[in-house]
Amino acid sequence: MHEKESFGALFNGSLRGLLAEDEYKKLAQSLTGSWFAVTVDDGAGRVETIDDKAAAARMLSMLGDVKSKNLLSATFPYTYVHTPENPQMVKMYDPLQSSACGSSGRPVAWLVLSKVKPTPEELEAMAPKEKKKESGFFKRIMGE
Repeated sequence: MHEKESFGALFNGSLRGLLAEDEYKKLAQSLTGSWFAVTVDDGAGRVETIDDKAAAARMLSMLGDVKSKNLLSATFPYTYVHTPENPQMVKMYDPLQSSACGSSGRPVAWLVLSKVKPTPEELEAMAPKEKKKESGFFKRIMGE
């Protein structure tokens, strides 16, 4: 039997992207046991322990949110899963908040469901980084 991976290893590791809404719904209904629901959307990380029914309900609620926006580019949250047959982590992103420009950072996950609880350091590492107040390229050329 192998040792359980850390939250950070799962979060930064290789995950499979879901390409169809049916896959998303199937995943939501297949979750079993307890999960840690991790959010950092407002900069402060929160971890809540939920059961599989609450995890599925949260995923389906997020699906409803995305559908209500009538987006042409997405019909369900951008979703990445660790081994769909036996997931240890599911990361979901809001399609309207999922872009990053160049090296300016990476999008913040809307919700992470994990079988492994993050340490305080791992939770802090997930939080959005504050943008530097340095003058950028456009400010320099515009003379601001």
